[in-house]
Amino acid sequence: MRSQIDEFQNSVSQLKSITEDFEILSLQPQINSIKDLLRDTDNIYVAILGRFKAGKTSFLNDLIGKNLLPTGVLPITAILTKVQYGRENSIEVIFQDGHSQRVTDEELSDYITEKGNPDNKKRVQEVQIQQSSLEKHAGLVFVDTPGLGSIFTHNTKTSLESLPKVQLALIAIGVDPPLSEQDLSLIREARRFTSEIIILVTKVDLVTKEQRSEIEEFIRAETKKAFNDSIPVYFYSIRGEFKDLHEQFDSQVLLPLL
Repeated sequence: MRSQIDEFQNSVSQLKSITEDFEILSLQPQINSIKDLLRDTDNIYVAILGRFKAGKTSFLNDLIGKNLLPTGVLPITAILTKVQYGRENSIEVIFQDGHSQRVTDEELSDYITEKGNPDNKKRVQEVQIQQSSLEKHAGLVFVDTPGLGSIFTHNTKTSLESLPKVQLALIAIGVDPPLSEQDLSLIREARRFTSEIIILVTKVDLVTKEQRSEIEEFIRAETKKAFNDSIPVYFYSIRGEFKDLHEQFDSQVLLPLL
């Protein structure tokens, strides 16, 4: 396996040299994405992207099993946050100058929120979280990204820069509205880096089953029109009575990735 990876890395390096010699700049993001993935073959990265207040962080908290990541009515997540399984619960803040610092659950918001770290004045590169409750998903690294569409333009830049490092882009969309031009633009950008894209419609407890069917039909039709391709659509709610949706998403999306 190692020799195959080495051989593939050499091929990618040759391809990168060719594109640089002929100034084929449009292929550089994809090539850099492949090189990033080859450097970390032990993990599968799942980026959770979407508009501000699309339910991304609530979805991750639900997976973790506790309200660890801060949520609120104002734009919250300002820093790229990676969540994965670990034998011991820990939160490590990685700064742009390379040094790192362990923090407590209560201190987390001081580094990843706009309120605690406005305009990233603390110069945080990313936050790495390990939780023992994610043992079933060991090998998956969930990347919580800043919400798009808030007044903080640097959030959008941070979210889009995370795309080259993921194998699955999970596009979170709230039920109101179920799909916007911004969502389509994000899907279009994600398709440059990965063919594995799934739409996760959150907060479905706000609509009936009949309305859920209408929403799914609308999303499938619009994405088919935009991309001439069928993108899988799943529904989710953090409310306990929607356990069947949790199990469906887990068995059909997350566990097969492993």
